[in-house]
Amino acid sequence: MNSYEIRELIGEGSFGKVYKARIRSSDNFVAYKVICKAGRHHSEVQALRKECEIQKNLQHPNIIRMLDSFETNEALVVITEFAVKDLCQILKEEGVLSETRAKKISKDLVSALHYLHSNRILHRDLKPSNVLLDSHNSAKLCDFGFAKVLGNDNALLTSIKGTPLYMAPELMNESPYDHNADLWSLGCITYQIVTGHPPYTTSSILHLIKMIKSDPVKWPRYLSNSCLSFLKGLLQKNPICRLSWPYLLYHPFINFETSFNSPGRLNEINSCFPSPNSQVISSSPFPQSNITWNQYHNKEEVPDAVQITKVPIIGKSSNFREEKCSTDPKDIHLCSKKCENDPEDIELSVQKEEWLEFLRQTIHNVMLGDVDVLLEKHSLKLIMNAFNTCYKCPVVVTTVARLLSLPFIAETVSENNMKEIKQTFAQCEIMKDLLAVIKYIALEKVQNKRIDTCHEAALQQLLLLVRYLVFTDSTLLEKFFIACISSSFFSIIKNYLLIRTKSDPLSVVKYIIAIFLRLYVTIPESRLYIFTAFEDCIDGELEF
Repeated sequence: MNSYEIRELIGEGSFGKVYKARIRSSDNFVAYKVICKAGRHHSEVQALRKECEIQKNLQHPNIIRMLDSFETNEALVVITEFAVKDLCQILKEEGVLSETRAKKISKDLVSALHYLHSNRILHRDLKPSNVLLDSHNSAKLCDFGFAKVLGNDNALLTSIKGTPLYMAPELMNESPYDHNADLWSLGCITYQIVTGHPPYTTSSILHLIKMIKSDPVKWPRYLSNSCLSFLKGLLQKNPICRLSWPYLLYHPFINFETSFNSPGRLNEINSCFPSPNSQVISSSPFPQSNITWNQYHNKEEVPDAVQITKVPIIGKSSNFREEKCSTDPKDIHLCSKKCENDPEDIELSVQKEEWLEFLRQTIHNVMLGDVDVLLEKHSLKLIMNAFNTCYKCPVVVTTVARLLSLPFIAETVSENNMKEIKQTFAQCEIMKDLLAVIKYIALEKVQNKRIDTCHEAALQQLLLLVRYLVFTDSTLLEKFFIACISSSFFSIIKNYLLIRTKSDPLSVVKYIIAIFLRLYVTIPESRLYIFTAFEDCIDGELEF
């Protein structure tokens, strides 16, 4: 820790605060990410360690390098390369980029994804804000918070991860998915680079799901044949027909064929692939196939008659290079340009704007009587994805809580719909997510002795929602109690109440007491937990 001089806060990501820091022994800057462990469940900390374990073994010129990491009793600290801008910022400033620049960025991302997929790693959250550009304008993939290492059994995944605008159709269909979902997201990014917007844009979550699942992509006429072919190949709705490995490497738009024939580039790429004892994706452009690039030109789908042999992801995660990333300042090539980021994290800000547009339109629809978004499990999971992704944005948290509270107060929701909505809430396990964010805000209060009014309002809205849920449905009440035990919720609320002052909103305490009384009366097993929490509060002279 003493090796780094912390400068300014440059953002707050999904898991912690990020600072610009200087290596004391040099003038090089790094990104210094602090992930607080306090209040996190053991499984959360384990997941964070797993993310660090994945990233520290990644050795590729188009992936942000982890330079160092260490752990204290209070936090996990991760040191990575420092980058000033991400692709999202560039697109916001410039709108549309030339095909030449799109080709360079896409080629870098293809190289990064080929390396990841060779090692059986899925990124699962590709989007412009997770693509950084260095001082040489090389694209580097970052943020492995949703990354997943596949086992050796070729199992498919089912959990929803990522940002809706870049999610593959198979995720929208709740179908099992594999590395091809990353390639759809790559297509969305390239499409946005050359058009200024993702393939599908709408302010309605339900409409977005339907568009991605069934609507054809609109192709601008000004795109070159190679760019159009590249995008059509990646944006195939059927993942089996999607442009994938090894064909993707040799598509004319990015054309790695000449790069592999270049000794310098060949050595650079091969040095990043798995060690020799792991099998690497075939380097032959068209092995065991008669498919030509013409079959991708000017067609929305690959003809049914064409039999595509699905190339498996090969290589094993255990075959990473064993050497550690160098922490020698002489080996660190970082951008030394002065940081221009606002204190508010750019990525989080973009996610907030995206989600608020969806959520406000959804609230409007529910108020008019259209409750389908709350009846369908998949759309509710997407809403909770917003909740989990932007949990540090109190305005998003408050908006989601208000949306989920609407069925309990809106006259437009029928009794039958209300029953189905509560069943969907229970099936989607929303109690775990609600308690996780309540816990985060309460811990902020405990650690800092205060929280701002926006977080206070978010906490009130969350507790009001939980009160609605536990008083109207016994299943949700039971799930709430189980989530409380597994997340150490009682002890956190106890500490929150002990530091409460007269100036804090009384409604928060009222909601907590109402929720706990409901538990106490209905679930006898909860009484010991509740008694212990409130006994300490009474001993601490809690002021109401």
